[in-house]
Amino acid sequence: MDLAANEMKAQGVSLDSVVRTLWEIVSVEYSGRQSRTSDLTQLRAAEEFRVLLRSGARECSVAVNVTWGAIELLEHKIGLREAETSPVLPPGHVVREMVAPIVRKFIEQALSRGGISYWDPLQFSQRELTATDMSFLMGQSTAFEELRQAISDAFDPPVLDSFLGSLFVSGIKLRDFDVVLPEFSNMLGGAYKRGETFSTSAPDLYRRLDRTEQELLRKYFQGKVDQLKTDGRFAGLAKKYSTIFGADQ
Repeated sequence: MDLAANEMKAQGVSLDSVVRTLWEIVSVEYSGRQSRTSDLTQLRAAEEFRVLLRSGARECSVAVNVTWGAIELLEHKIGLREAETSPVLPPGHVVREMVAPIVRKFIEQALSRGGISYWDPLQFSQRELTATDMSFLMGQSTAFEELRQAISDAFDPPVLDSFLGSLFVSGIKLRDFDVVLPEFSNMLGGAYKRGETFSTSAPDLYRRLDRTEQELLRKYFQGKVDQLKTDGRFAGLAKKYSTIFGADQ
């Protein structure tokens, strides 16, 4: 650093260096409670997540307040509001499971910024994740939407019996997402525009997703499986194909 500073000084350029702490994310957990204002006197329209950071031997806890608008946007993005009378996922599943990967990505990006955008978690221990942030973090991955729709179609009541039957014949356990994934290839398709690539392989699409989208898709799939086990409408199918549910059924 000194060598670079001296070389730039010789050219008439002043170089200031800043030493910053490098933090790593240890865990992201939903606190299970609604966020409050900084003075703790009022509730906010947001859910609180606690993020534990570590740098060497030092640890730091940060509160991330995810607004209800951000959570609603996520629900729409992954199609959780497509059936109001029959929730796609168990109550609270979105907040407990599916928002956490987004919070992790949000903090990772905040920690990666330098210059005037640098964030010091020791000095500012609260962050707010808004609907605008959520929209940016989720992006518009076509591969994610294709796979989410394929999973949704496979668990659609008119198709579900046939889908479970194919897993049964192949001896595939429903709890093993990586083994089930290729079976969703049969659900890909539908209308597409001239010039667009027609996707035929679910595993190939999955490999194109970033880590956050992969985690979200796994959680979405697990939510579908959980609903299948608990929804009385599917009790007959659960009994008919009991072996594919594995030991946890």
